[in-house]
Amino acid sequence: MAKLYLVRHGETDFNKTLRFQGQTDVPLNEKGKEQAQKMATYFRNIPLTAIYSSSLQRAYSTAEILGSVKNLAPVRVDSFREINFGQWEGGHSTVIKEQYGSVWEDFFKNPAIVKAPGARAWGTCKTGLSRRCKRSWLLTRKET
Repeated sequence: MAKLYLVRHGETDFNKTLRFQGQTDVPLNEKGKEQAQKMATYFRNIPLTAIYSSSLQRAYSTAEILGSVKNLAPVRVDSFREINFGQWEGGHSTVIKEQYGSVWEDFFKNPAIVKAPGARAWGTCKTGLSRRCKRSWLLTRKET
């Protein structure tokens, strides 16, 4: 039976400073590279046949570090990209909370319905994500 491992990218300066990244293409910082190396070391003796990654550099760099340990080249998959946070992208969470008050609170209470200004509702993204994951899974099954 096939196993699927999901790994989050290492830290970025946006993570560190509580800024919304979304689809903004932010690189790993030094701590993120160290985290990715630790993750790769963890997977050293776990059999993998393929590595698939978001095309965003923070995710792909994390996948490349794993790939270097496993002797596998990661495959970029655009449909694995983070959702777009609209006007919140690049903004600091404290500033966004002050500027958008009730929308901010409602977003975190019910992100499937409430959307950041200028972004798609997460509910539609979540439905799309489900379809993208199924399609990507089928793609990976054909390749292995």
